[in-house]
Amino acid sequence: MPLSRAEIQRRYRERKKKESGSFLKNDRERKRKNYVTVSMLSEPEAKKRREETNKRMKKNYKKKKNANVDNTVHMENEPVTRQSTSKKGTQLTASMKFKKTRKSKKASNLNQMKSLYKSISSLKERIEKLIRTKKSLQNKLQRIESRAQQGTQSLNDELERLTPRSKTDKEMRSNGVSPRQKKTIRRKLLFLNVLQNEIKRKSIKVTVSTIEIVKKYRQMKALGKLLQKDRRTLNVKPKKIILTSKLKMKVQSFLEREDNSVTMPGKKDTVSKDKKQKKILTDYLHILHAKFCLENP
Repeated sequence: MPLSRAEIQRRYRERKKKESGSFLKNDRERKRKNYVTVSMLSEPEAKKRREETNKRMKKNYKKKKNANVDNTVHMENEPVTRQSTSKKGTQLTASMKFKKTRKSKKASNLNQMKSLYKSISSLKERIEKLIRTKKSLQNKLQRIESRAQQGTQSLNDELERLTPRSKTDKEMRSNGVSPRQKKTIRRKLLFLNVLQNEIKRKSIKVTVSTIEIVKKYRQMKALGKLLQKDRRTLNVKPKKIILTSKLKMKVQSFLEREDNSVTMPGKKDTVSKDKKQKKILTDYLHILHAKFCLENP
């Protein structure tokens, strides 16, 4: 079958490429001009081009690797010979490559000394930095201590103004009490602060009768332990006025009088126990009390 024009052209280019000359240069320029980037191509065409480039790169890498291996073997095993021509005649020169020998002890010692001097200088710089940081930290510490002293003075002033409960909480926070110790210490501190407040407020000794604030802050038990008494006995109530039978009769007769009370007319207006008619007071109790006191001095 006869070849097409495209096939004829391809074969012609292949022949020309094998020959050395300006054709290869012109061919490269032609390719550069007509080159289309991968981003402009369609997906299948781009994929095809990538595969081709990968193949070329692998081939080139293998070729280079083999060439390097051959060169190293040649250099290690065989001496390199050179031929030089002159008027007298031809001369052959051979260059042999030998392995490098170790350096002398002096050179190695010098290198070690250099490295040591470098490390010493770096350490000196580091020490200077550390001294500077130490000084700055000392100054910071002094400032903090002075602030803390000022803070304690202001804290003591504030504590005098606070209530017993807030005072105890603040003292515990400032002293950094652990949560295990918190309960027991808080009770003791609160009790002491309450007593202190009571003494300041009343300006007298603590007695059983002056326990209003102690009741308020629920410290009766602690006070009982301190005084070695039961808290129920501490809670003293005012004595009841014991009425005599004569006085009772007087009060009853006074209230049942017509000027002080009115009997109710209904049948059901009776007291169930005694079956007596109910009576309503005609005036307020405090007025009747004053009237009774005037009549019975």
